[in-house]
Amino acid sequence: MILKKIEKYRNILPDNESDLAVKEMKQVMIEQGFNKDCINSMLFSQEATKKALLYLGINNETAFYEYYLDGFDYPEIMKGEELYSLEQILENYKFQSWLNLFPEDKLLKQKYPFAGKRYIQISSIEGEGSYFYDKQTDCVYDVNWGDEEAMITGELQSWFTSFYDFLEWYYSEDN
Repeated sequence: MILKKIEKYRNILPDNESDLAVKEMKQVMIEQGFNKDCINSMLFSQEATKKALLYLGINNETAFYEYYLDGFDYPEIMKGEELYSLEQILENYKFQSWLNLFPEDKLLKQKYPFAGKRYIQISSIEGEGSYFYDKQTDCVYDVNWGDEEAMITGELQSWFTSFYDFLEWYYSEDN
């Protein structure tokens, strides 16, 4: 269940792509010059979002699932990194670039071939760190650049023991 304090940030998506609002939004994007491949990669409905979450292997009884299913906006007080949209998570999941940050002989992708399926990067690494979600444990990690292997091997302690707890902090009104 999602926190009540973040309900005001909720953007409930239409049920499916045949909804009039979705069709109108896509038409506006076409008129603005967006290419159809770009538009088709976007998630405009709960139906498409559920498929994306299933593709990622997200348990439908987690706060992560509910949060991304309902498409939330960011809080007024930012807490570190801005969370990725589900589209950004999907793009990252396909390429798993965070596993390719080391010299060829030490690529994490080669050393830990299943890490990219377990850990999902949920924010940019631009601030020399990123938030990661562990699908297996529901934990959230705050990982500094170069500490990805410590997260994978269990040497790095999770920052939050659940995505729900992470959201509680992320959307809290405390600085």
